[in-house]
Amino acid sequence: MSSFEKIIDRIGAKQGYGTCSYNVIPGTRAADCGSDFEKIVSYFAVKRQKNKYNRKSDVCPVDLKPYLPWISMFKVVYDKNNTFQDAIVTLQGSDACGAYGDCTGGLITEVHPPLIRDRVLTSMRAAIDAEASVIGCSEERNMTPPHVRVNIIYIPLSVNKTHVTHFFAYMRLDKLALLVDDVDKLSDLKI
Repeated sequence: MSSFEKIIDRIGAKQGYGTCSYNVIPGTRAADCGSDFEKIVSYFAVKRQKNKYNRKSDVCPVDLKPYLPWISMFKVVYDKNNTFQDAIVTLQGSDACGAYGDCTGGLITEVHPPLIRDRVLTSMRAAIDAEASVIGCSEERNMTPPHVRVNIIYIPLSVNKTHVTHFFAYMRLDKLALLVDDVDKLSDLKI
């Protein structure tokens, strides 16, 4: 265990860090989240060409190999009025399973606690409304340490070219760095 992890384990539950905020930003800002997000957005843009949505068949594991542990796929669930209600987890990478538990086959509303459920559904609704990819960004400090920044891109997919039927999602977790004030508060801790 690194010294950073030891620091997090000892003070995280008491002080926490990060804003515990949640924001949804356009997928066009993928570069703000890192080169991996930028590469994924570029990959799907090339595959989409002039179509409104990417097709589910645009998801090629060979092309996306470096990202597979952190991807998820979802099938959208609409109500009788064709209003987005939920999504079924149809595929989940090994690291995504490690972070959230294996949710394959479950509805978002059934497999995630309220905080995560609401964030996922809000992001998917935003992507459907925007008819474009979105990125959900959060800083977690109210959970068990280590505290992390979570960025998840939701790319809408369609099998019928007219409305969203599936989602491709890729996530990355980054440990939140200690702020200078936090380091000063830790000066008396033995690590």
